[in-house]
Amino acid sequence: SDYPNKGPISNDGYSAVLATTDLKTGDNRFSFLLSSPEGFVSVENVALRIYQGGSKATALEYVPDFIRWDGLPRGSYVDHVNFPDSGMWEASIDFNDSGARRSVRLIFEVSATSTSPVIGESVPLSESKTFEMVGRIEDLSTGSLIHTNLYDMTIREAIYEGKPLITTFSSPAFCISEVCGPQVEVLNELSISLVGKINTIHVDVYADPPEAQLDIDSANYSEIFLEWGLNSPQWTFLTDCEGKVFRKYQGFAAKSEIESDVAVMFSRDKYSTGCTS
Repeated sequence: SDYPNKGPISNDGYSAVLATTDLKTGDNRFSFLLSSPEGFVSVENVALRIYQGGSKATALEYVPDFIRWDGLPRGSYVDHVNFPDSGMWEASIDFNDSGARRSVRLIFEVSATSTSPVIGESVPLSESKTFEMVGRIEDLSTGSLIHTNLYDMTIREAIYEGKPLITTFSSPAFCISEVCGPQVEVLNELSISLVGKINTIHVDVYADPPEAQLDIDSANYSEIFLEWGLNSPQWTFLTDCEGKVFRKYQGFAAKSEIESDVAVMFSRDKYSTGCTS
């Protein structure tokens, strides 16, 4: 299916773009962008109503946070949504912009299970590429700027260290959809601000980044991207010191959102006692 999930365009030219398409029953990070005929919408107060089977009477109601993207003139609307049932769902999103009330909608599917690692589950002990392993620095990423500190150790080694880990899967040269952003740059900033407390690893979506840049149509996904069951181009996982998923982010996640979740993670008892940080 196409990614991201773009909602229908309203009569006044507005629409929503859903970044989180790997949705399952239970708690999910639900993230979307809003667009207008002039560009991206950045208003603060948005009412999100989510319902199943066309019945707005039983809608789940949310007021998502607006989170500005690092260095870009746009932002995501993010909330945690608890879906009681799988199947087709709808969202209606209402907000004021340019002096008028606007309304857009999304239609999306919620599955019984997730294809990607779920919250509380151990992630695969993957042998991701390190700087030492590769012949050329370009083999690590399609990015024009490659931060070698994000390839110091494999995912397996990082988890065996007993520290929390932030792992980003993305291919910077092919970050072209509305919901994709400079995640590797954010990861590099987090590696500096959280140095000594958390390990940070980038994994390119493609097995052979230089080959992907020559011919994207025949490029193969990396084994680790497939091993983690990922079905869209940009993901970030925050795993605890036992290698279990604490938070996961499909599409771009701003530094402030990840930092906030890291703070919550470190405030939990076992992290202050059982972690090596």
